Amino acid sequence: MRTAVFGGTFDPPHSGHIALARAVINGGYADKILFIPAFRPPHKADKHATPFADRAAMLTLALHDFPAAEISLLEAQHPERLSYTFETMCELTAAHPEQRYRLLIGADSLVQLHRWHRARELAERWPILTYPRPGFPVTLAELAPHWPELLARKLVQSIMELPVSAWSSTAIRTELRQGRCPADALVPGVIKYIQEKRLYR
Repeated sequence: MRTAVFGGTFDPPHSGHIALARAVINGGYADKILFIPAFRPPHKADKHATPFADRAAMLTLALHDFPAAEISLLEAQHPERLSYTFETMCELTAAHPEQRYRLLIGADSLVQLHRWHRARELAERWPILTYPRPGFPVTLAELAPHWPELLARKLVQSIMELPVSAWSSTAIRTELRQGRCPADALVPGVIKYIQEKRLYR
């Protein structure tokens, strides 16, 4: 079973996340998508995030009719530590050695991947699947200064030919705070949850 690990804050999860995951499955890049909401993402440690329980609940609602997707609450088991991807991947692999894990990231993350915790080990140990993001055309020349040549080439080749979503969680939060509900960006169950819990006010 080829499982793509899709981590993020998912604050909130939106139609772009779901469309991307479906495209990865339909494109034959993976057999299953494992969504892992981050408990304490290192790059956002100083920013306010919606409580983990709410983000996990919204993600469950967003994926209710997507049988090839699962949610892991693994990172909530370690509330005292930052949610480093390397540690999460190690824990998953140790617990489920029968799974062929690969890491699903955006092109914006690929540009910064060399800054991640134990980045080289991460890129060497697990295959990377990179989806395009608007404004981040990744080239070998851009990655070459930060990686050994063969690994840089491998990372460039990890970029998949997939549709690009115009929506981001940041943009959606801005819309919601301004009193607008971008219905085309959110599944109905998530919209209802946001309204009932009065999130992003």
